[in-house]
Amino acid sequence: AETRIQLLFCLLGVYLRHCPCETLERPRNGRFMKIHLDTEKCQGHGRCYSLAPELFDCDDLGTAVVIVTGELNDEQLAKAKLAAGNCPEFAITIGD
Repeated sequence: AETRIQLLFCLLGVYLRHCPCETLERPRNGRFMKIHLDTEKCQGHGRCYSLAPELFDCDDLGTAVVIVTGELNDEQLAKAKLAAGNCPEFAITIGD
């Protein structure tokens, strides 16, 4: 059901800047991906923890907090990319 909802948003183009349907692969050099959050840029819009509550939470001021440490599996990577693509402040990046 969640994938259908994401696909619907993708087709409508209402909220998503990036289609969640894009092919996700690990880098060819074998490095694993992690979430990086710039708390100075975060303004507390809450899109990341609304879209990926298993990866993000918020502090008492509404600023995002990454709750997953270490390497992301494929499902987490997809959710992280969705959250990063919807952050209006570009505070979330995915990298090694």
